Amino acid sequence: MLPSLVGGLRGNMYEWVSDILNIKNGTFRFERPSFSSLNCIVTSGPRNLEHLLKTKFPNFPKGPFFRDTVRDLLGNGIFNADDETWQRQRKTASIEFHSARFRQLTTESLLELVHSRLLPILENSIKQSLPIDLQDILLRLTFDNVCMIAFGVHPGC
Repeated sequence: MLPSLVGGLRGNMYEWVSDILNIKNGTFRFERPSFSSLNCIVTSGPRNLEHLLKTKFPNFPKGPFFRDTVRDLLGNGIFNADDETWQRQRKTASIEFHSARFRQLTTESLLELVHSRLLPILENSIKQSLPIDLQDILLRLTFDNVCMIAFGVHPGC
C-alpha cells in the first residue's frame, strides 16, 4: 500500500481514498507504514457510519493519539472529546441547535448568502451559457453559512 499512498499524497488524496473505498466495497484497513504508528479502519458505508457515530458511539473513543494529533486544529471541543466531556458538550450544543434564535440566525444567514452569492453565480451562468458544478457551489455555500454562524466571518468561498 505504501507506493499507492505516496501516489495518493502527491496527487488528489480525495480521489485516491475514494478509489480504494470503491474497490474495497466501502471499507478498508489502513495498516501503518514502518515509520508510523497509525493503524485505522476507513469506511464510507452508511450502515458502518451509523454504527460508529450513533448506535455504538461510546465503543469508539477517539483516544489520546487522535486528540493530540488534531488538538491544534480542534482544541478540546466536541469534535475532539470523549466520554463525559463529549456528552456534556453534545447536550449543550443540542440545546443551542434547537433554539428559535439559532434557527432564525441560520435562516437569515442562508438568505443573505443565496441573494448575495448564489443567485449572481446562477444568473451569470445562464447569461453566458456556462456549465457550473452545482455540488461544488452548494458545498461552498454551506461552508460559508457555517462560518458565518459559528465564527462570524465571511470566507467568501
